[in-house]
Amino acid sequence: MQETPSAARKTPAESQRIVTTQQVGSVQFQKCVIGDATLYCGDSRELLRAGVFGPCDALVTDPPYALQNRFGAMKTDKGTRRLQFAFDHKDATIEVVQCLLLCVEQVRNAAVIFCGAEQAGDVAQTLRTSGMVAKHAVWVNPYPPPPGDGNWWPSAHENIVYAYRKGAFFGDDSKYRCNVFVCDSLRYGRAEKVAHPTQKPLELLKYLVRSVTPARGTVLDPYMGSGTTGVSALSLGHSFIGCEISPEFFEIACQRIELFYERGGAA
Repeated sequence: MQETPSAARKTPAESQRIVTTQQVGSVQFQKCVIGDATLYCGDSRELLRAGVFGPCDALVTDPPYALQNRFGAMKTDKGTRRLQFAFDHKDATIEVVQCLLLCVEQVRNAAVIFCGAEQAGDVAQTLRTSGMVAKHAVWVNPYPPPPGDGNWWPSAHENIVYAYRKGAFFGDDSKYRCNVFVCDSLRYGRAEKVAHPTQKPLELLKYLVRSVTPARGTVLDPYMGSGTTGVSALSLGHSFIGCEISPEFFEIACQRIELFYERGGAA
């Protein structure tokens, strides 16, 4: 599959950060426009209820996994590795389902949702409520982390639910394709890594966005995190709508998208 030519992208002059504080009804939020990306800082569920985002071609997101096992942090000779996070909690699935129910009716083509093992069934059923066909996939990390105390077999995969509408665009024409995606995870020290603990690899997100988004489509990520989905979408010639509740991660995403444009559209 070929990427959209860079000529279709915004020029540097058109890609300066424009930040406003807005309010729709009782919902107040920060809005940041950078080129073809529109980013929001706020609770995505509140903004969806207020009708802020509008329709999208593809929903690609990585919400909290509702991790049930709590291992804290593990110290190694290379530093401290966190195994649980303040933004993830055992009841997160309720919030994720609420968000997806609000999103799914606005998705025109397909969705890809990273999710925890216990919540995968709930995510799939939620996507089916709008008539989408929902199926399961996995992302496999070929170089898993070493086992920590109390952890028998370290996890070398993460769950994905994908869904599509009848007749949807699909951009992977490889005869060897399957629902197992092999890609190394990100570690501190790699050039791509930023200060987000669950950042996904750009290579993986570009592949997924390319596969489920028609040409010059709109990609929505209501759990934007560090903005990897946004950078992926923009690099493929799509527009992007992202939302992040954490001001810290929101700023990281804004900076990454600004850097994308400063580099002339190079991810």
